[in-house]
Amino acid sequence: MRRLLLAVLCLLLFTLPVWGAEAENTMEVTAVVNGDGSCRMAVKLVLNLDGPERLVLPVGSGAQDATVNGAAAKVQRLDNIQALVLESPAGFRGVQTFTLTYTLPAYQTACGAADMMLHTMERYFTQGESLEITDSIAEGLLRTVMAQAVILRDDPKNYNARAEVMWAGSLSHNHLTGLGRDGDWATHQIEHELGGMYDVAHGAGLAAVWPSWARYVCRQDLLRFARFGANVWGIPLNYEHPEETAAAAIAQTERFFTSIGMPVTLTELLGRTPEEKELRELAVKCTFFGARKIGGLMKLGEQEIFEIYQSAL
Repeated sequence: MRRLLLAVLCLLLFTLPVWGAEAENTMEVTAVVNGDGSCRMAVKLVLNLDGPERLVLPVGSGAQDATVNGAAAKVQRLDNIQALVLESPAGFRGVQTFTLTYTLPAYQTACGAADMMLHTMERYFTQGESLEITDSIAEGLLRTVMAQAVILRDDPKNYNARAEVMWAGSLSHNHLTGLGRDGDWATHQIEHELGGMYDVAHGAGLAAVWPSWARYVCRQDLLRFARFGANVWGIPLNYEHPEETAAAAIAQTERFFTSIGMPVTLTELLGRTPEEKELRELAVKCTFFGARKIGGLMKLGEQEIFEIYQSAL
């Protein structure tokens, strides 16, 4: 019975996104339940190449790309459709086309870019020794996302920029930019409470709180923030006063978010200034009512989280 329930769950998880797809676009799903109770998927996509260019997997903003988590990916031409083909060792295979993101509103495109950046930065700003290849991949991804986000702000149907952003979205979510390092994830936890209370877009919420988080914790590892400024933003590294380079990097990131239409304060995010009692509620919920602290670079309890919310006003 347990295996049967797991198989049904697997089928639901992988077929829910295709509900609403046109009837001629079909998806065959097989759930294989292993002896240990885990399940893997074997998926076959059947495309109607004579009809509209529509595929059965969700695209979204290209940021939350669950289909590539733990998967290898390659670009492949399928007849007349240029697509990103995703194949996992478990047999899961998905296809995404870049042009489907043309119709995304500018705000959602920017939210996707912010989310890609933060998924990379959560793994970049953390405790532990630097791993050069991982750090370099993360820095290159951040430079790419920021450059392409600016292009898409001005030219939303730029095919190459859409392709770059979709590929970057996959890489930012599959832990490649965090190999050999532990993640921080405090900014995500802080934003999750905002999303739960106010129903704001995830990427926008991240952009609104990251600068305040960064200023609050940066002295835990000034050289890391200074490296970020030098290698991502091209800011000359002040070896005698790395705090100046770190501060400049945070400010430059803040200006970038503003330039693509993202909020950088809670007031901008919500359209009003939240009251202190709201911030207190957010902070205590973020700690699961005192049951945990969050963050890797610096452990944050209820008071610290409240102060970050407060500085983000």
